[in-house]
Amino acid sequence: MKNTFIATIHPELNASLGGGLVSTGLVEIYGDEGVGKTATALSLSAHANVAFIDLDGTFPHQLVDLVGRRDRLALAQLSPDSTADQMIEFVTPLAKELDVVAIDPLGCLGWNVMSELVPLLSRLSCQHQMLIVLVNHANAFHASPSEAVSSFYCKQRIEMSTVDASNEAMRVQFRTTKNLMHPPFAHGTLRIPFDEQELAR
Repeated sequence: MKNTFIATIHPELNASLGGGLVSTGLVEIYGDEGVGKTATALSLSAHANVAFIDLDGTFPHQLVDLVGRRDRLALAQLSPDSTADQMIEFVTPLAKELDVVAIDPLGCLGWNVMSELVPLLSRLSCQHQMLIVLVNHANAFHASPSEAVSSFYCKQRIEMSTVDASNEAMRVQFRTTKNLMHPPFAHGTLRIPFDEQELAR
């Protein structure tokens, strides 16, 4: 069966992934704070209907119109104290109706919740043939704090880091640390626009 993808707004990243983010399964985007992880997840709304679940209350509203489409984006805020069962109960109806669900940042959840939630999300995404994007912070060793579980269940993992920034945009380096759809360990740089008043995280 031919793989299908959902494109970001970044041609370089799409090409490195084999076409974009895989349309069915889990994908993790991780890196230090302020490197454009959220912006990359939001950019999927340029091509698909996206539900974005904000777990830490720092959703960058002004960024939506710069990288995505507001009419294709549904925003929800959940408590980081949510259990795995509560998260699945919330995500399930979204998975039935939309192309993409993004959860940001996954690291707000406790380790026990993450280890229980990720395999359930993997099953849900395959059951409804849709994409779930896990946005995650890196730790001091530049690895996802949930790396053990996400590296097993995710079909693609993308590490991001900042190269430089101006008042209008920043350049970001990316590296595909896992890709079941295309040769992994591709890398490159991309440009993420932002308003001078807006902090991309």
